[in-house]
Amino acid sequence: MTELYACPDCGRRYRADKLSVCPGCDVETSNEANQEVNQGLSRDSSSRAALSSEEVADWLSLVDAQNRTTYAVRSIALFLLVTSASALVGAVFYAAYLSALLDCGLDTYCIKSIEGWSNVGPSIAGLGILVSLVIGLSELRASKP
Repeated sequence: MTELYACPDCGRRYRADKLSVCPGCDVETSNEANQEVNQGLSRDSSSRAALSSEEVADWLSLVDAQNRTTYAVRSIALFLLVTSASALVGAVFYAAYLSALLDCGLDTYCIKSIEGWSNVGPSIAGLGILVSLVIGLSELRASKP
């Protein structure tokens, strides 16, 4: 876009469309310099039109690659988040079961009443692992081209 014109006297390159004299030797810019600059600008605009479709294609492929990377990273993050959250909830339920079991002492009626809660904590953790696998794989599938 900024085509530089070489001064025929000193050889210094400058923008003839902005400056009327050469900044190196103070020679006045001729019409030849303006014509050369205008020809350069017309060449640039035609090459820019040809490159714009290529640039758009490159830009779209870059955005597509970034989206695929985002889905891949998101799959790992969601898998770890759901797995750790479900493991934490399962551990809390299991700790509550163990606490209640210790509070019962040797009372068989109390032990039988909380016996159904023994598998709740591990079930929550196992179900969380399955859900995190499904979520992670669906996000990973979205990252494939």
